Amino acid sequence: MNIKLKNKLSDIVHQHMDENDISHDFIHTQLVLRNAEQIAKHEKADWDIVVAAALFHDIIVYPKNSADTCKSQRN
Repeated sequence: MNIKLKNKLSDIVHQHMDENDISHDFIHTQLVLRNAEQIAKHEKADWDIVVAAALFHDIIVYPKNSADTCKSQRN
């Protein structure tokens, strides 16, 4: 993935993160990205998909007991 695009996506995610939830903050997202990149390298995965998925994986987070939680899960 182009580093400029990666940085732009990272900035977008950082602007939209809910920093009140420390388990899903931007630091967590960066750790997930680092791990995903290591796996992608080993598996020869598509970096564009891996980077975007890792960055945006927690962009919407509902509280555990929220009725909206099911909206973020697949059936």
